[in-house]
Amino acid sequence: MMIVLVAMLFTVGGVTSPQSSLLIKEYKGMPCLWDNGLPYFGKFVETDRAVKDLSGKWRFKIDPNDKGESEGFHLPSHDVSGWDTEPVPGVWNRENSEHSHYKGAAWYRLTFEAPSVKSGQLARLYFDGVCFHAKVWLNGKLLGRHSDGYTAWSVDATGALKAGGRNTLTVRVDNRRSYTDVPPKLWQEEKLGWWPYGGIARTAKLVISPPLSINKAVVEAVPQQDGKGKLGLRGLVYNHGKEDKKVSIKARLRKGAAIICPGLVEQNLTVPAKDCARFDLGSKVIEDIEAWSPENPSLYTLEIEAAGGDFTDRVTENIGFQRFEVKNGELLLNGGPVWLRGMNRHEDVPETGLYQPENRMAEDMEFLKELHVNYMRPGHYPNDPRWLYLCDKEGIILTEEIPLYQASSGLLKWFEAIFIKKQKDVPPRISKQYSTLQQMTDPELLDNASKQIIEMIERDRNHPSIVMWSVGNENLTYIKSARKMYKRLIDVSRRFDPEREITFALLSGPVVSPLMEKTGDMPDVIFVNEYYGWYFGEPEGVGGFLDKVHEKYPEKPIVISEFGAGTVAGRHSDVPEKFSEEYQVHVYETQFREIEKRPFVKGTMPWILADFRCPWFKEEHPVYEMNLKGLVNYDRSHKKMAFETIKEFYKSKAEE
Repeated sequence: MMIVLVAMLFTVGGVTSPQSSLLIKEYKGMPCLWDNGLPYFGKFVETDRAVKDLSGKWRFKIDPNDKGESEGFHLPSHDVSGWDTEPVPGVWNRENSEHSHYKGAAWYRLTFEAPSVKSGQLARLYFDGVCFHAKVWLNGKLLGRHSDGYTAWSVDATGALKAGGRNTLTVRVDNRRSYTDVPPKLWQEEKLGWWPYGGIARTAKLVISPPLSINKAVVEAVPQQDGKGKLGLRGLVYNHGKEDKKVSIKARLRKGAAIICPGLVEQNLTVPAKDCARFDLGSKVIEDIEAWSPENPSLYTLEIEAAGGDFTDRVTENIGFQRFEVKNGELLLNGGPVWLRGMNRHEDVPETGLYQPENRMAEDMEFLKELHVNYMRPGHYPNDPRWLYLCDKEGIILTEEIPLYQASSGLLKWFEAIFIKKQKDVPPRISKQYSTLQQMTDPELLDNASKQIIEMIERDRNHPSIVMWSVGNENLTYIKSARKMYKRLIDVSRRFDPEREITFALLSGPVVSPLMEKTGDMPDVIFVNEYYGWYFGEPEGVGGFLDKVHEKYPEKPIVISEFGAGTVAGRHSDVPEKFSEEYQVHVYETQFREIEKRPFVKGTMPWILADFRCPWFKEEHPVYEMNLKGLVNYDRSHKKMAFETIKEFYKSKAEE
C-alpha cells in the first residue's frame, strides 16, 4: 500500500522556473556572472597586484537575537572592546568551542591599515569562503552580500577604502539555511549530512589592481600525439575606470624557469568604461610537452599580461596538459583507459573544523597516496583552493561538486515519520513548506544552485586535476521534476565550461531504485551512492543492483560514488557485526568481489577517508554526532582494518 501511494505521488511534476534573477552578460559569446556590481573575478595563483592578507584574530560576537544591525554593530564607532576573538580563516563552531552548536547570526570585526591606492585602481575585498550568508561593511558602508560557504567572491571596496589609512571591516555571518538555499534545508529541520560550520572559513584579503584588470582566463591545454600540446587562451578584462581604455594582452608559457612558449598572438582591444571586453589569443601547438596525469603530474606556468598607458596587470595560472573523455562506455585520460581508484573526503578536523591547516592537508594527502588513490570527490562542496592546488601537484584527479544535497528528499522523511515511526506531530499535508515535491524546481533554489555552479567553474576551471563537474548529490531523482532541475543545471554548466564532463550522484534505495529512477540518462557518467550491507540489504546485494542500473542505461559508464559501513575505531568482534572493524572489512571485501565481475563499473569511491562530525547521529549512535564510516578516525590517529582492504584492492587495480 505504501509503495503504491509513493508511486502515485512521485508522478506529480514540479513548476516551471521563470526568468532567472542572475545577472549574466555575454561578451562575444563568453558569459560572465556579475554580482555586487562587479564581474566575477577568477582565482589566480600569484599576481603583481598589491595584496593584503587579512588573516589573524578578529573581534567576534554571536547575535542570537539578530539585533546587531539595528544596534549598529557595523558602524566603526560601535564599541567592540567586550567582544571575543576568533581566527580568520576559521569557524566558530569547531569541536569543543563554546559555540560548537551555535546556529545563527554572528559578527566579525577587523581594523587594518590599507596600502596606498593610485588614481583609478580597483580595490576589492576577496573572500574564499564564508559560511553561510554574509554581509560586508567597510568603514560603515555596506559593500555587498553573498550566500554559499564554499566558493570565492568579491565586493568593490574602492569608494569606501581609506587608502594608506586605518579601516574598519565588519562582516555579519549567518550559518542558518532556508528551503531554497544550497545546501537546502530539508523538511522540518535544517540538518546537513555534515557539520553546519559558520564563520569566515577561508582566506580573506584586500586586492589592489590596475584600472584594467584580468578577471577571467579560459585556458585550453590539451596533449596531442608525439609529445606535442595545444595551448589556447581567451578571457575577459574589466575596466574599472569611467572612460573607455585601450589594452594589449599577451601571454607566455614557462616550465620552471625555462620559457617553453615565448608568446601566443598578442591582441589589442578597447574596453568600455565599467565593463568587460573579451580577448582571444588563439591557440598554438607546442613541441615537447609532458601530459599531466596521476603518474606524472607535470605542471606549467602560464603568465598573462594586460598593459596599456602607465599600468600593467599580470596574473599567472598553474596549468597541465590533460584530456579526460567519456567514449563508448569507457573513461579515458589522455587517450588511455583509466579506472577510478577513488575516495570521498570532508574538510573537517577536530582543532579547526572546516578550515584545514597545511599540515592537516598534507596528512590527508599522504593517506590517499598510501591507499593508491588516483581520484577523489571532495565532500559535497567546492574545497579550499589550497587542496585543489595540492591535487594538481600530487596527481589526484577529481570531480568537484556543488552542495545541492538531498533536495526534495524531505518527502521520504515525511513518509518515514507517518508510516514507519507513527509520529503524531507530523504536519497533515505534503507542502512546499516541508520541502517536498516542488523544492527542486523552486526558482530561487535553481538560481542559487546555478550561481554556485558558475562560481565553482569560474574559480577552478583551469585546474588540471578537475575532470568532471557534479551538479548535485542524492536529490530525489525518482520524480519527473528532477529532470527539469538537472536540465537547468547541466545547461548552466555547459554554458560556462562546454569541455568538461558532467555528473551527479543518484539516490539509491531498495525496490524503488533503479526502477523509478528518472534522470540516469542525463549525466555523462552515472554516479550511484549505495549502502548495501549498511542502511539496507546485504553487501552482496550490490551485484544485482548494478546489473539493473546497467540494464537500464547500458551506454553509460557507472562509478560507485559512495558505499561503506560505519565502525568505531578499535572495536572488534569475532563474528563481524555492525560498528566493528571486521564488519567494515566484510562490506568492502564482499562488494569488491561483486564489482570485479562487472566491467561496466569504472571506479569506486568509499565513503569516507576520515570520520567527521555530523548532527544526524545522536545518543543512540556509538559516538555522539560523528559519522563513523571513515577509514581513519576523526583525529587521524588510528587506521581502521578496512584501510588495508582498500589499499590492497587499489594496489591490484593500479597494477592491472
